[in-house]
Amino acid sequence: MPGAVIRQISFNHQQDCFALATDEGVRIFNTDPLIELVHLKSQDVGSIRLVSLLNRTNLVAMVSGNPRPKFANNVVMIYDTKLRKFVVEIAVGGPILNIVITTTRLIVVLHCHIYIFNTLNFELVRTEETVRNQLGLVAISPDNKLEILAYPGSKPGSVQLANLQHTSQSRSLAPSVIFAHKSPLSRITLNNQATRIATGSTKGTVVKLFNTRTRELIFELRRGVDNAVLHSIRFSYDSAFLAVSSDKGTIHVYSLNESDSDKQSMQKILDSMRFAKDERRSAVQFSLPNAEQVVECAFTTNSVTSGLSEQPALNKDLITIGYDGTYYRFSECSNKPQGHELLFDLAADQEFWNV
Repeated sequence: MPGAVIRQISFNHQQDCFALATDEGVRIFNTDPLIELVHLKSQDVGSIRLVSLLNRTNLVAMVSGNPRPKFANNVVMIYDTKLRKFVVEIAVGGPILNIVITTTRLIVVLHCHIYIFNTLNFELVRTEETVRNQLGLVAISPDNKLEILAYPGSKPGSVQLANLQHTSQSRSLAPSVIFAHKSPLSRITLNNQATRIATGSTKGTVVKLFNTRTRELIFELRRGVDNAVLHSIRFSYDSAFLAVSSDKGTIHVYSLNESDSDKQSMQKILDSMRFAKDERRSAVQFSLPNAEQVVECAFTTNSVTSGLSEQPALNKDLITIGYDGTYYRFSECSNKPQGHELLFDLAADQEFWNV
């Protein structure tokens, strides 16, 4: 599939595997080590615009796109990679901008509505009217003990938080509101424990970290003084770090330890690792080989690649997946990439030797 256009890069919540939605189908890879796990060709699933992984299970949610869609742009398909067929088809009231699937919920985002489905039987639980959400911004925690849904509020720069545990079509979400930025939101993400939310605006100079329960500001993480387009904001699996990529060709990694002693200890670790550090921004900084690359970031895990059920353990390396099909690994010894792969070439080689 050389030259396939990547429409979306989507990591699972553990960050140990990711999917590429392309005009030639879907490819699913193990994050580290990099191995192709599943290849769904366009003759089977069509061209795909959006994709979301249900952890490391055999269920994949997807939405068709140009140039060869198999379904309309208002339909979510659930594909079973073991059965090698679509098992669920869900139509909603307009073009779909984003989808996220967890063990309990399927979230479908439209311009002015969010559809909430139960993944047990894929029945509709609630339809929520929202402010116009052109970017399809949404985040949901994977922990079914604290199902927090985050989406843009009515005031520019604000974000709403709703608990989905007791939601229904007749019961209002009653969301709480965080007034995060003066400029419109461009990125929102929740940590796995649903205790923290990170937000970025169209200005792109700072990322703010809030407590989801108290709605209090914990940190204001400065990315830079010049405006920037934020491409990715991601917590590490244990919420100890936050990675931010932008159109400046850099990736900032922030320590989220809150105590003074933790901050001092972390600074000693960073100094010993010889990370490139901008003291004014208090961020570890990595440089992409090409400043124009658009990438999604993830923190590597130690999961085994042969199965789809292992619990990951965090280590210190960072992975970037580019919309140009590149895979870079950044390690603690340098601010430059320590590993580089071309995803489609690697997958083609792997398929050749597996024939």
